[in-house]
Amino acid sequence: GAIGFVVCAAGEVPNDAKTECVACANLVGTGAGFYSPNPAVPCARCAVGKASATTKCVDCAATERSNADRSACVACDVNFVQDESDKSQCRPCADGHVRAAGAPSCSPCKRGFARNTTTDVTCVQCLAGTYTSAEGATACSQPSAGFIAAGDGATGQVQCAAGKVPDAAQHSCIACAAGTHRP
Repeated sequence: GAIGFVVCAAGEVPNDAKTECVACANLVGTGAGFYSPNPAVPCARCAVGKASATTKCVDCAATERSNADRSACVACDVNFVQDESDKSQCRPCADGHVRAAGAPSCSPCKRGFARNTTTDVTCVQCLAGTYTSAEGATACSQPSAGFIAAGDGATGQVQCAAGKVPDAAQHSCIACAAGTHRP
């Protein structure tokens, strides 16, 4: 829109009296979070999950959400990402997954580690006598009877050799007691 011989810049529109150019963010009844691609187009509010950049709306990153007035994108906390169904909110990573500061998305815990979102902030290494064989585990598992999980961060269980049995903690194999045997 032009005022006399003055043309409003992108992101501005003529006021109701058409006497001056007004930025969308300063226009009565609008405010932050509004934009206009050119003076001929009325100011409009950015959609949820986007933020105003004066002449256009920009998408918030997958690790951000739009603030209430859609004037800015706000970073999600660690272990949270943008909620795809409500881009003005952040949702927690799923059990067995984490998102470190600066990471673009949630990632599964690697084998030998687990994360329960109720109790753990990070992926926790399985202690000797427990294991996880798959990525994204929510808890470490106990070995089956006759098997051990040797060392911290075990990624599987190992059967004890003939003549040996698991110790009480199931993290090492010990010789059978005198007078007993294991085939």
